[in-house]
Amino acid sequence: MVVSLSRRGNVEPFHAMDVLAEANRLKAQGVPVISMAIGQPSDPAPARVRAAAAEALRVGRIGYTDTLGLAGLRRAIAAHC
Repeated sequence: MVVSLSRRGNVEPFHAMDVLAEANRLKAQGVPVISMAIGQPSDPAPARVRAAAAEALRVGRIGYTDTLGLAGLRRAIAAHC
């Protein structure tokens, strides 16, 4: 009889949970945090965002970004104070 061991332990960690934990830690310290780690938005996406997404789909520009996201977008978000 052959026993196969699971390789689930080799899967990379889900980094969003680490980001959420850090955001919660900072919030508990009174630091103002806009957490964009996980969750369900309460408002619909703005019309121009939906239009940009539709255009990206129309021209075939779809796929995953880098695990940490787009560097330019991350810089823009970090600069928004």
